[in-house]
Amino acid sequence: MDSTVVERIIGGGHAIGHHGYLHKPNDQLTKEQEEAELIKGIEMLEKTMGKKPIGYRAPLWEMHDRSLSLLKQYGFLYDASLQANDIPYEVQVEGGKLLEVPGTWVLDDWEQFAFSGDWGSSFHIEEPDKVYRLWKAEFDALYEEGRMFHLTMHPQLMGRASRAQLLDQLITHMKSKPHVWFTTIDEVALRWQAGELSFPVMDQPNRELLFPAKGEQSHDH
Repeated sequence: MDSTVVERIIGGGHAIGHHGYLHKPNDQLTKEQEEAELIKGIEMLEKTMGKKPIGYRAPLWEMHDRSLSLLKQYGFLYDASLQANDIPYEVQVEGGKLLEVPGTWVLDDWEQFAFSGDWGSSFHIEEPDKVYRLWKAEFDALYEEGRMFHLTMHPQLMGRASRAQLLDQLITHMKSKPHVWFTTIDEVALRWQAGELSFPVMDQPNRELLFPAKGEQSHDH
């Protein structure tokens, strides 16, 4: 990525996290390969940003059992790859605690707008109005329960004009509600580290929740 683009992103108050060096799924790598990918990404981001990233999201959401401990080892404060809740939670790993800020396939634009020229692919392009209704319904339900609404977006997908309008419409709706906090995961993690925010601890995580099988979505009941 052009350094001037990164400078503009940082200048706008946005957080920049680690998303893999070559976008290789962790569950398909050896420990040595995963660690090498992590180190290369850290070095590249540090060179470009002038500081180390504090957050990580795994390529394709795919994590290995060892992944969280590796993140802790290399100084990360949080991960945003797992799907065991709809609020942040602490995970006990080797060396201490890591904050998990979970996502969900429901709020991932890839599931709505990605398309492949491979005719064997199941991807198809949804109408923005349908996606707006889906995300609005999810936000409204989470708002009523005082939970977290965590969108995952890709610029090559959400950058289309009709989808940018969708996002603007959704943000306008969110702003119509009182006591909605718009923030970055970096800010949440730093305030957690400073003791200003507290979250539940998952001491003995359910492996099926933390590391869902490929292509499956975990659910919190």
